[in-house]
Amino acid sequence: MNTQTTKNYKTDNGDRTVIGGVLEFTEDAQVLNFPAGGAMRLGEGLKVEEDGSLSISLTPAENQESIETTDITRLAEAFNSLLSKLKAAGLMVPDAVEEPDDDGTGAADPDQSGGADGSDSQGGSDGEGGDGTTGG
Repeated sequence: MNTQTTKNYKTDNGDRTVIGGVLEFTEDAQVLNFPAGGAMRLGEGLKVEEDGSLSISLTPAENQESIETTDITRLAEAFNSLLSKLKAAGLMVPDAVEEPDDDGTGAADPDQSGGADGSDSQGGSDGEGGDGTTGG
């Protein structure tokens, strides 16, 4: 009884090649007739050039001035400003849009930890301080 498993194989009468192992290209390898917009999924800003090379186009984020402070409020404001600039430039996924709850308020689910800004507004792990206080 032969129990050998083949990771790479042809199917659909040879029309499809499945690679379940490693596909290695040597330095001299070429891919010919690769269709533009073919089966390869490219993220925004990525493009396959005619010569087969991959190019990337990035939009730089706005400048974030450096600050020197020991004031936690100013530091948080500067950090949130940086996050906003990264999101606006498309270098960071934007915040999820809250959809209204059944009561139409859009209030956050009390079972989820963390506020909309990523902070933990629950306070303690037992739910104390859920009003935004830290319980201390």
